[in-house]
Amino acid sequence: MIKLTQVITTTVGVTRNDQEGPVVQKEHTFKDIWVNPRYVIKVEDDPTLTAENEKCPLVEGLDKRVGFSKVQVSSNNYATHFSAVGHPNMIVSKINMKD
Repeated sequence: MIKLTQVITTTVGVTRNDQEGPVVQKEHTFKDIWVNPRYVIKVEDDPTLTAENEKCPLVEGLDKRVGFSKVQVSSNNYATHFSAVGHPNMIVSKINMKD
């Protein structure tokens, strides 16, 4: 098993802005999760979270240079995905360390 930090995003409000369209206010929380590396089928960059963090840190004290990944896992012919803290190269290196 490998430990990853999952990013959970919740929409807390939407306001109108006539010039830029609707502005979505989000709240982000981090949660440690354990993943069986044998079930990871895809890891890719999460450009949306990375851009949001560069603009304004997702949580207080988070470095603006932190990258984020989308991790897809499969179990019993069912696939799901989640966002995780860390660049895809970092996530893949954790997976490879368990081999």
